[in-house]
Amino acid sequence: DEGTRVIEWAARSFARAAFVTYEQVHPNDPFGQMMVQNIRARGCPLLALEQYPDCPAQTQRYLLSGWEACESTTMRELDARQKEG
Repeated sequence: DEGTRVIEWAARSFARAAFVTYEQVHPNDPFGQMMVQNIRARGCPLLALEQYPDCPAQTQRYLLSGWEACESTTMRELDARQKEG
C-alpha cells in the first residue's frame, strides 16, 4: 500500500529519524466501529486498517519496512504516560 511505501522510503532515506503517525486502531471495538462507519460515509475509507488493526501489527509494519526499532502506542496510553510524568 502507499502508506507502507512511504514508511519504507523513510527507512531507506534517513540514517537517523523518528516517524510519527496517527493511525486508527481497534476497528472492531464500539468506538472503532463508529469511526469506520463515519469515515466510510464521507468517502474516505481507511485502506490499511484491516491489515494493521492494532499496535502490534503497526509495529511489525515498520520493522518489516526497514526500521531498526518501533514503538506503537494508543492515544489513551500516551495520555496516561504524560499524566504519570
